Amino acid sequence: MHKPPHLFLKFFRWYCHPRLVKPIEGDLMELYEERVEELGKKKADKLFIKDTLLLFRKDIIKPAGGSTKLNYYGMFKNYFKVGYRNLIRNKSHSFINVGGLAIALAAFMLIGLWINDELSFDKHSENSDRVAMVLKKRTIGEETAVRFALPIPIVEELSTTYGEDLAHVVVSGFQSSSLVDTQEKQLYLEGNFMGADAPKLLDLTMVEGSHESLSDHFSVIISERSAQALFGSNDPIGKPISIDGEVTMTVTGIFSEIPQQSSFQGLSFIGNFDGYATTQDWMMRAKKRANWGSNFIQVFVELASHATFEDVNRKIENVIYDHASEHDKQADPKIFLHPMEDWHLKTNWENGVQTGGAITYVWMFGCIGVFILLLACINFMNLSTAQAEKRAQEVGIRKSMGSHRIQLVSQFFIESLVIILFAFVLSIGICFLALAPFNQLADKQISFPIAEPQFWLSALCFIMFTSIVSAIHTHTSR
Repeated sequence: MHKPPHLFLKFFRWYCHPRLVKPIEGDLMELYEERVEELGKKKADKLFIKDTLLLFRKDIIKPAGGSTKLNYYGMFKNYFKVGYRNLIRNKSHSFINVGGLAIALAAFMLIGLWINDELSFDKHSENSDRVAMVLKKRTIGEETAVRFALPIPIVEELSTTYGEDLAHVVVSGFQSSSLVDTQEKQLYLEGNFMGADAPKLLDLTMVEGSHESLSDHFSVIISERSAQALFGSNDPIGKPISIDGEVTMTVTGIFSEIPQQSSFQGLSFIGNFDGYATTQDWMMRAKKRANWGSNFIQVFVELASHATFEDVNRKIENVIYDHASEHDKQADPKIFLHPMEDWHLKTNWENGVQTGGAITYVWMFGCIGVFILLLACINFMNLSTAQAEKRAQEVGIRKSMGSHRIQLVSQFFIESLVIILFAFVLSIGICFLALAPFNQLADKQISFPIAEPQFWLSALCFIMFTSIVSAIHTHTSR
C-alpha cells in the first residue's frame, strides 16, 4: 500500500469533522491507490494534495470550537449583566466605590496634565535640544554666584573664534513692556531687542516675511495679535512704529504667537538690537571700547549639529577671564551654557551648582498624584473584597456547578471592569468641569487630550491592570 503526502493527510485529519474523517479518508486512499496504478505516484501525490485542499469546505470542516466560543460569549455576557445588576442593586456601595475612584482618577489626571505641561516647556521648536543661554560664574571669597548679564564684546568673540561649534550667536536685551506708537494707536506691548538671527534661533513661524526679516538695523517683527491690535485690517509690512519714543523701526515681518509653554511667551515684538544700540550712547561706548567689565546683555546660542554642550563648555569657559582686567580676574569669571530644556524647571543655583527649581514641584505633585491613585485603588479593592464576602452563596453555587478558578476570576474581573469603566467615564466628566478653574488657579492653558492616543492607551492599561489585580485579590480573599 502506497503512502500519500503525510503533511497534507495530517492537514485533512485536522480540519475534517470527526464524524466524516473515516469515510472520506477511506475514499481518498482508495482513489489514491487507483491513481498510483494508472498515473504513477508523482502524479497521484499532486492530485491527492489538490483533493485535500478542495475538501476544505464549510460543510466538511469541523466546528473548530464554534460552540465553545458561543459559550464563552454567553458566559461573559452573563458576567457583564451580573456586574451591572450588582452595581445598580447596591447603590450606596456603588456610590462610594465609583465616586471615590472617579474623584481620585480626576485628581490624578489633572495633576498629570499639569506635569505634562511643565515638562513640555521650551520643547516646541525643532532645535530646542541645541539652544542654550550663556551664563557666567563669579567667585568672591567662598561664594560663587551665577549671573545672566554679560559684556557686549563676548558676542563677537563667540561668533568669530567659536563659529565652527556655534551655528548662531544671538545678542539680546531683556524682555519688558514698551510703549509702541503707530501715530494712530499707542499700546504697551511685551518686547525685546535681539540679534538678526533671533527668528532662526527661536524657530519662529513667520506669517509674513522670513527668518531674515530682522537683518536690517532698524527692522522689527511683530506677532499676529499685535499686528491686529496696532493696524487692524491694514497691512503692517513697511509701516514705521516708535518704541518708547527712543527708536523708530519698520515692520518687516509677522510671526505666529509664541506658545504658552515657552520662556519667551508673551513676546509681542522683536526689534533689531544693533539698531536700538545706536540710539543708546552708553551702549555704543561699551561696544567701541570692547568693555569686558560692563554687563548689560544676554546671549543665546545654537550649537552646530556636530557639537555637544560638554565640548563647547570646555572650549569657551575662559572667554571672559582671558579678556578681563587684573582686578576682575580675581573673581575667576567662567562662562557656561545653560540648555534651553532646563530654563523653566532648573533655575536654582547655589554656590555655582545647579540645585533644581520648579522640577522639585513636578516630583512632589507627581508623588502626590500617584499616592492619591494608589490609595483609591487599595480602597476600591478592599470594598470589592468586602462586597464579595456577602456573595459566598453565589460563589459556592457556581463552584458546585463546575466553575473553575479561572472562571471565578473572570467573573470578578468583569465586575471590577464595569465599576472602573463607570468611574473612568465619571472622572473624565469631572476633569472637563474642573479644567477651567484649574487653569485659572495654575495660570495655565491646558486642554484635555481627548484626541491623544497616548492618553487612551495609558487609560486602557490602568483600567485593565486595576481590574485584573482587583479580581485576583478578591478571589484570593475568598
